[in-house]
Amino acid sequence: MNFIVLTPQQVVDRFHHNTEGDSGSLGTVMSGFLHRCKEHKDINAAVESGGWLAGGFVRNIILGRSINQYFRDRGDIDVFFPEPGIPNKHIASRSSKWMWNPSPAGNAMQRLINILDDDVTTALQFINHEKLCHPTLHETLGRFDLLNSAVGWDGKHFHIPVGWQETEEAGLIFINRADSPFLGGRISKYLNLRGLRGIHPDSIQKLKDWVVSSSVQNFENCHHNGDTNLSSYVKSSIFSLFAKNNHSWLDKSDALLFLSKWSIVVKDDENDYGINNLEDWALHTIQNWRN
Repeated sequence: MNFIVLTPQQVVDRFHHNTEGDSGSLGTVMSGFLHRCKEHKDINAAVESGGWLAGGFVRNIILGRSINQYFRDRGDIDVFFPEPGIPNKHIASRSSKWMWNPSPAGNAMQRLINILDDDVTTALQFINHEKLCHPTLHETLGRFDLLNSAVGWDGKHFHIPVGWQETEEAGLIFINRADSPFLGGRISKYLNLRGLRGIHPDSIQKLKDWVVSSSVQNFENCHHNGDTNLSSYVKSSIFSLFAKNNHSWLDKSDALLFLSKWSIVVKDDENDYGINNLEDWALHTIQNWRN
């Protein structure tokens, strides 16, 4: 994966076409981002100690979108490090260390913060799983599931993959890797909450490969130590993706992989007054497929 490296001003000039601010100024979104990162002690200390902000929050800033709305749509702030000892040492040295807890997936320590002047809070996550800590920002971003979220901020510059802008302007998800159990959930989130409308044609086969892995619960890239029930998480992700079965990304043969795996309750009356029937999810999905 190759990257372009831009200053905040270059990002604004290139991407913030419809945001508040005079020509040549940073505008409210970028100015607010830089101010909040500098003022928040944990974020500032993390970046100064060699950490990088990466993922959906940085994507939101590059696109010039509302920080407040991103947090309201369950967005968080992820900070990555070249080695796990850096975030662990930082947390241990803080008087607020009691406020930090393992993330649900177990690959980070997190705490709730409020970096806006309102009641909206978000999770600040310090990624400290040894398999998610890599020597450079570019190596870290190269291992992201989605090209769309493989963007980072090193305290001075934004790092953006080549082809990212064209993919975003097309409103499509581009899958970089398909070996994580969390991919399906991320795709659903980006379709439902992050303004994207479909899957890039070059990524459809990777999505199908992920569905196959989901059917047998076989994932090579499974960095998970937490409380999240992976089977339930994958099941929920599959249900969400197939609920949009009027698209061209998945077909009946993909649903067939889950035959006799899960059952669902279906009413025999559209008005919710009918009898509850227990049906095989895959068979029900295939029989009710919208072509």
